[in-house]
Amino acid sequence: ADRMDEAVARAAASLKVPAVLANRRMLHLSEEPPDALRRYLAEFAVVQADRLYSADVLAKLDAPRPGRGAG
Repeated sequence: ADRMDEAVARAAASLKVPAVLANRRMLHLSEEPPDALRRYLAEFAVVQADRLYSADVLAKLDAPRPGRGAG
């Protein structure tokens, strides 16, 4: 249990997706003053809206999934 934070940090570092950094930052900011969290959440909303139509996200939506078929 005393090495849990270290293990979580290693696991998060091994993931190469943009959401990991954003979520990690949000967790850190949740301990900050409310205005800092509000600024972050506003920025996060803009980034998420932009990512909604990014090529990698759209490709995942179009990828075949088990039981769904192509496209």
